[in-house]
Amino acid sequence: MPAKFIAAPEVEQIARELICAHHPHLRLARMEFLFSPKGAKSKGREVWGAMRKVSSLSAFLAGETDEEGPGALFCMVISEPIWNVLTAARRRALVDHELAHAWIEAKDDGSLALQIVGHDVEEFASVILRHGLYRDDLVQLSDCMAQAAQRSLYEGDDGQDAADNRQARIA
Repeated sequence: MPAKFIAAPEVEQIARELICAHHPHLRLARMEFLFSPKGAKSKGREVWGAMRKVSSLSAFLAGETDEEGPGALFCMVISEPIWNVLTAARRRALVDHELAHAWIEAKDDGSLALQIVGHDVEEFASVILRHGLYRDDLVQLSDCMAQAAQRSLYEGDDGQDAADNRQARIA
């Protein structure tokens, strides 16, 4: 049975605010915001959300057109079961995270190319514990995390201490 999606106006409202404040390159992007009513997993982890690029061909086949015809667009899909248990601050952080995956590149001919951007860092906590900050991107992430440590969104969210949450993910 195919996945069903529903419109997510709450997500769109947060996204529009964040685009104005932190992602101005996305102001002209066509973007849809959807909830997935069922939770999903990838590589054994809950998927909270995903940013997808919908090609102009897929948009055409789906009947999505604008005044210039079908064009590529971004689609943010958020897990509704996850969304329903997040605090307002964590919802905002999730939407910001998904927006950070979206990028628009201006081509030489003036057209725009939509791109999905990967994460800044991908590493295992256990490897960092064994070998330390052995790559430049890990050092940069560590510096960033030290600056953000006082703004943890985990503290007090669900009665667990942030250290307990971190330790559970490392184990």
